[in-house]
Amino acid sequence: MRMRNYRLNAVSQTGVREDRGAALFASLGLLLVFSVLGTAYVKSMMISLEDTRYVIQNVRANHLSRGGIYAGIGEIQAGLENGLQPAGTYEIALPVYRLVEDGTASYPQTVKVLVNDESGKVNLNFAPKSLLVALGVPSDVVDEVRREARGAGGRLLVSVDNLRTRDFMNGQNYNALDKNLFTVYTGSSDGAGTQVNLNSASPAVLAAIFAIDGEEAQSLAQKRPFSSWDDVRAKVGREPSTFNVPDTARTNRGMPDAVSLSSRSFRLLSEAHMVTRDTSDRGLLSAVESVVNFSDDGSFSIRYWNETPSDEAFEETEVAASAPVESTGDDAVDDSNEVTEEPEDAGSESE
Repeated sequence: MRMRNYRLNAVSQTGVREDRGAALFASLGLLLVFSVLGTAYVKSMMISLEDTRYVIQNVRANHLSRGGIYAGIGEIQAGLENGLQPAGTYEIALPVYRLVEDGTASYPQTVKVLVNDESGKVNLNFAPKSLLVALGVPSDVVDEVRREARGAGGRLLVSVDNLRTRDFMNGQNYNALDKNLFTVYTGSSDGAGTQVNLNSASPAVLAAIFAIDGEEAQSLAQKRPFSSWDDVRAKVGREPSTFNVPDTARTNRGMPDAVSLSSRSFRLLSEAHMVTRDTSDRGLLSAVESVVNFSDDGSFSIRYWNETPSDEAFEETEVAASAPVESTGDDAVDDSNEVTEEPEDAGSESE
């Protein structure tokens, strides 16, 4: 009997130990699961925090590049008030502020603003037909563009690539054009202020305007700046009747209506590189491209705004930094456009 009771007790104790072991393993398993979940949660929170910091810094970088455009506008305004044309490149230092435990810390950041003279290009909507044809735009295309502009609603080209997207030109003819010679953003929608600046136009544009060959155009470009229309005619050395711009309607301060000797339209490319404690060593890059027109009273209007400019835009627009040059002041554009607010849509036109 005693032996039997002993065996029963032994079996009972073994069962208890097995139950306790199973419970211990279950507890350890749950602890492991909660540890893994806790670690994953902490990592997720850290990633979310880093993402939030990145978004905040990206917004700051975007505002910094926008600020570069307006800082560049201020530099241009100051230059024009003193009779100076803008330099090719501005290096502008703008402060970026970040709240820290012991107060507000400032992180000065440098914004590079590239300035290109948009007035040196030919306006597709308003330039003389003979000039556009000389630059490779087919005569029938010019006629069709003008018909649509005069039609109901006055549908002007709003970008150079409208020549292709609105089926004015086929792909082959469009690809043959040098698009860098053209613009649609100079002046206002009624054609005021769309003159080509002879002092900043490329040799290719000079060749088309004066009906001369490339070598003569290069030589003429070396004779700039021009001081008056008589000076232009003397340096070209040809009769105005051979030009592709009419030598008439001298309402533009002694210049033909299609050309000028100073600029009031500029393309600005602002590139911001921001490095703070919350960014990597490489920092964040942001860029904005804009075309801005200025009037005689110092006000400005933004005709184009793009917050995703291509690399090609910087390659085409970047010019060597140079000191501002004095404007001749002979033919400042009479444009009373009011200051416009920044357009909301990237790549849009603003009247």
